[in-house]
Order: sequence, then structure tokens, then C-alpha cells
Amino acid sequence: MLLATNSAVVWKRVADENRESAKTVGRIAIGLFVLLLAVGAYAFSTRSSLANVCLAVEQSAAHSSAQALNELANSLLSGECA
Repeated sequence: MLLATNSAVVWKRVADENRESAKTVGRIAIGLFVLLLAVGAYAFSTRSSLANVCLAVEQSAAHSSAQALNELANSLLSGECA
């Protein structure tokens, strides 16, 4: 009887440890998902800001007659805004 009782206690302890491990892994997964969302939102906003800068450079180059400014704008538009 003592062996059966000890075995049941051990299995309950193992089950409790497994349950706690599952909770921890779940929390880590949720944290990583939130971090992924934050990085995605940052990348999206950065791309949007870059698009605004590219549009401003393109419009400035269109209204300018200076050769140096047009060359600079063309190099920016072909490199960063492609």
C-alpha cells in the first residue's frame, strides 16, 4: 500500500510540473507573438515614412531645375525608393 501511495504522489508531482511547464511555454509563446506584432507594426510604419520621404524627394526633383539636385534625387529614388 505504501508503494502505491508513493507512486501516486510521484505521478501527481510529475503532472503538476508538466502543467507548470505548459503554462510557462504558453506565456513565452504569447510574449513572442506580441513582440512579433510590435516589430511588424514598426516595420510597417518605417516603410510608410520612407514612402513619404521618397514622394517628397520625387516632387522636389520634379520642380527643380538644378542639375545636382536632380542627380541626387535620381540616385536616392533608384536606391532607397526602388
